Amino acid sequence: MRLWILAGVAVVLAGMAIALVLHYTSAPTGRTPTEAVVLPYARQGDVDGLARLAASDNLAVAQEAVRALGTAGPQGRPHLVEALADPRPPVRVATVLALGRADDVESEARLADVARRDNAPDVRAAAVTILGRRLAHRQAPALIDALEDPDPLVRRRAAEAFRRITGLGLAVERLDAGGSDSDTRAVAAELRAMWPSMRETVEAYYKNRRGPAEQ
Repeated sequence: MRLWILAGVAVVLAGMAIALVLHYTSAPTGRTPTEAVVLPYARQGDVDGLARLAASDNLAVAQEAVRALGTAGPQGRPHLVEALADPRPPVRVATVLALGRADDVESEARLADVARRDNAPDVRAAAVTILGRRLAHRQAPALIDALEDPDPLVRRRAAEAFRRITGLGLAVERLDAGGSDSDTRAVAAELRAMWPSMRETVEAYYKNRRGPAEQ
């Protein structure tokens, strides 16, 4: 009888052990399937592999790969530039945000070009927003141009970015007053006329504000 009891206990314990193994091996890792695809390449610093994933037909994978390229430093930069030509606006938005991590003048110039030329309003809006957050004073003319963008969100973001960089609230105040397209064009014309005289003061401010490595 005791042997039967012991055998039964052994079977129960074995079943519990198997259940525990299955539980812990199948437990969530905190990563999405998309992250699980991209993470090995990011950990290995495989920039070329990330670039291939950035061109994936899977939109989520492409976006995640672009984000990873944004943390890859200068090696990832050329691939981000390539991703700016991706036909999918969500990938280009992710690329703009990734370029926003780069602390260099060339990336700011790329973002200014996106603000002027990209055919998707969401991408242009992302670009002007990042320029504002980066305090990219050298690209203020691109923000003034964006005040004449056909999309109201882009115009609004451009005005906020310009105010953030220069401290001049004229553009936002005029737009807050319910400015029409003609009012917006007038604001842009005023700021474009003022910028040459403002530029030296703004650049001197940022030269003193930033460290030598950032100038």
